[in-house]
Amino acid sequence: MDEGTPIHTSRGGIVFEIKEDSKIGGKEKDMFHKHANFIKIYHRDGSYAGYSHLKYNGAVVNVGEAVSSGQLIGYSGDTGWSSGPHLHFAFNVLDSDFKTKSIPTKFLNHDGKSITLKEGYFYYGTNPDKPKYKVVFGRTLKNEDYEGYSKKIKFSGKIDFRSEMIDRTTVLFIANGFDEEYEVIMDIKSLNLKSSRKLPIKSTIPPSTEKIGLLLKPVNLNEATEYEVRISYKPKLIIKEIINEEFESHSKKIKNTNEIEIREEDIGNNFVLFLKNGLLEKQKVTIDINPNNMKMSKESPLNLEIEPLREKFLLILSPIDTNKGWSYSVRYSFISVRD
Repeated sequence: MDEGTPIHTSRGGIVFEIKEDSKIGGKEKDMFHKHANFIKIYHRDGSYAGYSHLKYNGAVVNVGEAVSSGQLIGYSGDTGWSSGPHLHFAFNVLDSDFKTKSIPTKFLNHDGKSITLKEGYFYYGTNPDKPKYKVVFGRTLKNEDYEGYSKKIKFSGKIDFRSEMIDRTTVLFIANGFDEEYEVIMDIKSLNLKSSRKLPIKSTIPPSTEKIGLLLKPVNLNEATEYEVRISYKPKLIIKEIINEEFESHSKKIKNTNEIEIREEDIGNNFVLFLKNGLLEKQKVTIDINPNNMKMSKESPLNLEIEPLREKFLLILSPIDTNKGWSYSVRYSFISVRD
């Protein structure tokens, strides 16, 4: 409801109390609850209605004035204990001890049907003077409602999360503020909340992108909720595809070291192995490689000959499961070859 929206009576009666001198409002109850502007109207059957949080000088009627049903009495505002412009309408009936009592009441729902409200649920009203709007209830939201969600964001140099409340459902988004792809793990510690996805969740987030995380819904609507988000992340390891043919012609002159050595080169997160003969004679070499969570581009053991003071290509080792550690060990033997 916009501030300054016209307020009309629900029933006719006599205006018996007005407050319209307040200019302040806010979310702190102790500070603001006494500062709401209001109009109270007494009805012939002994009931009375209160229209609260009106704007400063927002009443257009006076105490003692008789009003009819549907008559303009004032304008809405944001005064008193309030989180935003709205009307607080209260209808009261007194019992024999002059205490207010609950009255079963029907309300007009957004679809035009008359309903009885349930505690802990949220509802949409209707306004014939306003355009139709999209009705979204947190209690009916599903992961599928956010399928394909992706939003470009600015570079921030961090992984972060954002929350969005839809009535009592919390929607959590994960934001990758880096300029490279990241693997993110999100875990939730919560009270009276159920996650829409099995925890922890693992997501791969493209650079400068926000993706959906999960939904949190209350288990008991009448109890308080709280949650804590824990996030861990690492850059996604991208294994470049390379093949033996790219290196088979490799032959490089090297210095005399009097040693046979294996040289390793990291190319696109692959280990490319080269054999170095730093001796002055041609060598026949047998090489046995034992990989751990790595695949080899050639079968082991390898048997080959290598000219003196030369380096040549052996094979490629590539990680299989990048979520686990990987390694390899090498054993080799050699003997001189004399033509």
